[in-house]
Amino acid sequence: MEQTCKKCGETKTIEEFAKNCKYINGKYYINYRNYCLLCYNEIKRIKYNENVELERKRQRERWAQNRDKLVREKRERRMRNKQKYKETDRKWNEANRDKRRNQVYKYKKRYPDRVKETAKRSRDKSAREVSDTYVKKIINRNYDISFKSITKELIRSYRQQIKVKRLLKQKKNDIKTS
Repeated sequence: MEQTCKKCGETKTIEEFAKNCKYINGKYYINYRNYCLLCYNEIKRIKYNENVELERKRQRERWAQNRDKLVREKRERRMRNKQKYKETDRKWNEANRDKRRNQVYKYKKRYPDRVKETAKRSRDKSAREVSDTYVKKIINRNYDISFKSITKELIRSYRQQIKVKRLLKQKKNDIKTS
């Protein structure tokens, strides 16, 4: 099915047009606007720029009224598109290193207990699962070898050594208690 955009005059497939969803008398209706997505987004951008303060006020009100729902939807959207958001976040962080550093600084200052608890959980998990990073830190600390020069093979063999030491320690404790 095709439709002609009233702004640009191009005939396009119906999927290239903005949706206009309505909920009337308990039924959900989907029809399409008279503008293609490109023109519709341009119109919205112009309208937003003409009334920036009004639009921001509307957004704040909408957020205040529907906070739980919006947070849940955002979380679900991020979970569905993990790779996309991960890449977008990485690019933004690279482009805005100073802003990101400032955000982290403010967060750490505002929530020191959360930061300590998260760091402790991360350390405990890393030690429990004997992750690559954990093994690298131990090798670096005990043998003064730089992180870059620690190979996968060295990590693998040292991990095995750690597991054997833990197993022996556990057996020793079991013998003492029985």
